[in-house]
Amino acid sequence: MAQGLRPHYHQYYLYDIKNYYDKDKHCMIKKVTFRCMICGKENHERYEYKPPPKLNRSCKTLERNKKKYSNH
Repeated sequence: MAQGLRPHYHQYYLYDIKNYYDKDKHCMIKKVTFRCMICGKENHERYEYKPPPKLNRSCKTLERNKKKYSNH
């Protein structure tokens, strides 16, 4: 597909995003794919991030204060 094209700087756009959980590293992985508008070359980037901790709902005073002082 890129045969015969003039030399150019790749201009990427966001093509695809996939999220999955890595069991070995115990973190979420976001795999982002970029594609060049001119020649179709793909570039992949990987981002690792820890999911936010789950909130413990057992404390009723925290719930009461949250409802009382929230900005609603």
